[in-house]
Amino acid sequence: MKTRLLLLVALPLILFTAFPASAQKLKSRYDKFKDQTETEINFTSAGLWHSLLITHSGQKPNADAHIEWVISSLAFDTHDKDPRSMTLLLDGQRVSMKGEFDPTPAIQHHYIGTVDFRVMLTPELLDTLIKAKTIEGQIGRFEFKLKPEHQRNFAAALNYVRSN
Repeated sequence: MKTRLLLLVALPLILFTAFPASAQKLKSRYDKFKDQTETEINFTSAGLWHSLLITHSGQKPNADAHIEWVISSLAFDTHDKDPRSMTLLLDGQRVSMKGEFDPTPAIQHHYIGTVDFRVMLTPELLDTLIKAKTIEGQIGRFEFKLKPEHQRNFAAALNYVRSN
């Protein structure tokens, strides 16, 4: 019990040092055997770890790029009545998105016990996220709010996809 409490207290301090909120650093890996590139942008907000994963064929971004928003947390409850949806309020306008939970807690970002929620993004939706003045989200019972420095990560992802 003491170990769990210590982990819950220390983990946010470690994570916010490892993944600053405004980090817009793109990390790319090319797999020459699959002829596929995966580019990742990581950031944190309100106890959540966000990853924007951009996957495309070849070494340069192109029209077939898939953009996935992975949100990881220790606090997600996968037993909610509809754990496969996320609702965003973009300037007060409701946007519902279907996604998927990875139902088994795993080691993510070198920490044990996080649960991932994954949702696909289109360039058009990224553009909407970038232009919104306020972004609030809800996954199950968990609510979060994104700040302008978080939105810069969506802009970095969109700029990358459009840089072909």
